[in-house]
Amino acid sequence: MKLTGLITAEKIRNAINALYDSLPPNPYPVGALYWSSNPTDPGTLFGGTWTQIKDKFILAAGDTYQVGSTGGEANVILDINQIPQHKHSASSSSSTVIGSITVGRLQNVGSSGAFSHTNQSNAFCGNTDWGGSISTFNLNSSFASNISIGNTGGGTAHNNMPPYVAYYCWERIE
Repeated sequence: MKLTGLITAEKIRNAINALYDSLPPNPYPVGALYWSSNPTDPGTLFGGTWTQIKDKFILAAGDTYQVGSTGGEANVILDINQIPQHKHSASSSSSTVIGSITVGRLQNVGSSGAFSHTNQSNAFCGNTDWGGSISTFNLNSSFASNISIGNTGGGTAHNNMPPYVAYYCWERIE
């Protein structure tokens, strides 16, 4: 619109109103979101009252997530029920020691257990001054190692965010 003749405040006001009436309706009604890489409050561009949404992801509402619901965490520490089921393996070896020993003048050893008495004779050991009985004792013992599996991991929080790009987001509230 071009103003001609004497320019008055009324002509300017009428021209602005005509220009405003020729504009399409505001593309951002109450509840609309405005995204930008510029931090300028969109109220200065489009009018209305806007609130900035900060440090949140926007999730499309539906059957599972209702409009206006909030949730989620940027960092998460898993508890035992959230860790995937897994197993650790360990191995152990056992040993058996078998042998015998022949000694002279050893008494009061039973006939079973780790040390057992199996043979006794009244033979002398070649020196008649020493004398006494000669006994053969058997050793038959097994053992297994105890196994301990220790904890692993640090228990610190892990990042729970998908790849992203950040922009300024505003919601029109009036």
